[in-house]
Amino acid sequence: MDMSGLMAGGMDMTGASMFQPQNIFISHLFWYLITAVVTVGLIANIWQRVDSRLRKRAAIAGTSMRHPSVPTNAVTQAYATVRTIFRELSYPQGLYITRPGFQWLSPPTVGQGLTILAYWITITVMLTTNSISPKSDPYYFERIGFRAAWVSVMQIPLIVLIGGKVNIVGILIGSSYERLNWLHRWISRTIIVTIACHAGFFLREWIRADFLATELAMMPMVKYGMACGGLILWMNISGLAPIRRRFYEFFVLQHLASIGALLYCLHTHVPSYAMFYIWMAIGFIAFDRGVRSIWVVYRNIRIRSKTSLALADRIGYRTEIHALPGETTNVVIKNVPFTWSPGQHVYIWIPSMGFIETHPFTISNIATENSDGLTQSAGYQSSNGEHHANLQIRAHGGFSRRLHNLAKRHATDSKPYEVRSFIQGPFGTHPTWNTFETLVLISASTGGSFTLPIMESILADPCCVRKCHFVLLVRESPQCSCYLHRLRAIARASKHPNLTVSVHVAVTGENNEGEAFEGDLAGRCCCGNDVTGSGCVCGSDKTAKRISIASSSDEDSTAEQIGPVASCCAPVVEEEQTESCCAPAKETATTTVVNEKTGLEPTITATSKPLSMSSTDTKMPTISLYGTATRDVNFVARRPLLSHTIREAVEAASGETCVVVCGGKELSGDVRNEVVKLSDERAVHKGTGAQGIALWVEEFGF
Repeated sequence: MDMSGLMAGGMDMTGASMFQPQNIFISHLFWYLITAVVTVGLIANIWQRVDSRLRKRAAIAGTSMRHPSVPTNAVTQAYATVRTIFRELSYPQGLYITRPGFQWLSPPTVGQGLTILAYWITITVMLTTNSISPKSDPYYFERIGFRAAWVSVMQIPLIVLIGGKVNIVGILIGSSYERLNWLHRWISRTIIVTIACHAGFFLREWIRADFLATELAMMPMVKYGMACGGLILWMNISGLAPIRRRFYEFFVLQHLASIGALLYCLHTHVPSYAMFYIWMAIGFIAFDRGVRSIWVVYRNIRIRSKTSLALADRIGYRTEIHALPGETTNVVIKNVPFTWSPGQHVYIWIPSMGFIETHPFTISNIATENSDGLTQSAGYQSSNGEHHANLQIRAHGGFSRRLHNLAKRHATDSKPYEVRSFIQGPFGTHPTWNTFETLVLISASTGGSFTLPIMESILADPCCVRKCHFVLLVRESPQCSCYLHRLRAIARASKHPNLTVSVHVAVTGENNEGEAFEGDLAGRCCCGNDVTGSGCVCGSDKTAKRISIASSSDEDSTAEQIGPVASCCAPVVEEEQTESCCAPAKETATTTVVNEKTGLEPTITATSKPLSMSSTDTKMPTISLYGTATRDVNFVARRPLLSHTIREAVEAASGETCVVVCGGKELSGDVRNEVVKLSDERAVHKGTGAQGIALWVEEFGF
């Protein structure tokens, strides 16, 4: 007997056929709307790519256009105005929770909230149109139950589609999979409601007719429908942030198993005339898994290589792990034969540490050597032209903690400890960073792995960029040690006369004064000597050519004397004259030490104020090390007022500014709201002449 017409156990076969034409139309209309939205996103993506190319072409050609990011005609001006309105609507973070362990309860951003609201309105209209009245109709419960069934099943392919890593929607609209994960989760939560309506109205009808036991006995498909509801509810509960992060490996395994079980139960539960939605979902999963499998094999099995490799070395990658201060692990994947864009990430699998574990981490270096040789000097490019992918991993729990402990156990070995790793990726789609006139890069802790490669890529090819501001926030000074040698290289780069780069590191912990930075703030000892493998080797017997002490209270009085140099290793104890490089100088003095070897003058000064501080800390000293006048590495010992930093950069820009932030919920929320406040205050692209402010947010975890 063919029971497919009953659609989860209707009391007679006339119900399904009676409501079927309109239900099918509504389900098709849903996908027409999805297609329309994706088409709009595709057009915007194409426009953005064309605009980026035109900006780069104008900058490279050296035309009379001084600011390529400024709209040049009525069409581009209209587009810029519409885009600004959408930005101001989507960027704000109305409320966020900062209490540790509860940040995941923070509501979505305003833009995400409006998107969810529009989706809920669409689903509600489709669920209720011509189905909730008249109530006196004997098919009232059955009519709503069938409509809810169609509204539920039509969403299944969409959940699968935007949940894959090889994401067709993301490819078309210019977004990567991790930036659509929030929508994947919210649609999954929405479908719980529609499934509850489907099951609830049918159960109500059966209970009123005293037919429930008979229905369950006659129609096994009803039990599979209940299993579908239970599986979707379980996947939503197990996907909550605390569970997902605490038991990540378990989450991945059970999620894959639950998807398989759900599709099987749906295949058994759904009637034949609605089965095409289940096959759509299966097709999207097969496409994602098939492409990813081919990609993994291509990435990790090297048939052709620029160098001669043993057979074992052609499978996977040699990977060095180093334990760094600040609970950080440096992972260097050797000789990867592919390139990547700044900000992209890879999934790394180390079989010796977990046979089924893959974890995503941002690649913290650029793939090509720039004009200043930063990549090769940092050790991220091999002599044969292949690249080393560098990952900076902060130890928390699970895999990252085990990796850090393994690196610490082998820290005393004569050579770096090596493991064999396999990778997926790179993943991530980002703006063309060098098509903005001003970049403000803000990051916290290992968020520097996202922003530092962007700055290095700008030094390699500034194109439209004229100013680049880099701000790194760390709680404790050792947390920035993994970036210091690269910051020093950037600070000393001076090959681009039209590019101004400022680098700021803020140590936000409460007890920072006098705390030693790892190997000095810029990778040198205070005496100017390079830091060796055993650390800073200068001592109290080292002398400087000249020590000039200028009192801020009496600018005309200057004294010269010969004496020992204050170093990280042997600070000089002299009252109100010299300070260690590890401890800030007195507010009333400026100390200049001239290095005999290089002629460079690292300065510790309290008079300059390159990074805005809070009102109570405006007199905190700033340390500028080994940089030119426009490329100083500045260290401050308090949390800066980022609103002032962003405002100064935006107000000084003559073209479009891009603010990039990578950090936790509090940092990203503050930056979001400040960007929107500035955009609204300046009436960007609304006739005032103020140029656009773009925002790109990367938060820890997906």
